[in-house]
Amino acid sequence: MPDALYIFLAFFAVGVPVFVLTLLVRSWWRWRGERQVSCPRDHQPARVKVDEMGAAFHEIYGEPGPMLKVCSRWPEREGCGQECLVQIKPRGSETREWRNPRPERPPGTAGVPPAS
Repeated sequence: MPDALYIFLAFFAVGVPVFVLTLLVRSWWRWRGERQVSCPRDHQPARVKVDEMGAAFHEIYGEPGPMLKVCSRWPEREGCGQECLVQIKPRGSETREWRNPRPERPPGTAGVPPAS
């Protein structure tokens, strides 16, 4: 076989697993940690933890969403339908508000120095 084919096969054999592993680690990082939610059954606060690896696989392979691993309302509510999952977003998906560093000026005063 030509050398170019060996190089291509080596790149493919190493590159694809590294790419998939990178996606898994990044997704796991976004789903890790505890979150505060409101329990839909009685609207009481609850601390939950998402199954990070399951959520990472679901995010990459496009299957249904994440599942809870731990909830502060368990074991008394362990058989719940996990409706609180709609309140949980992966970290880094929040929108950020960018603030204008300059103070607002009235219309028509651009370029006019402020009165002292």
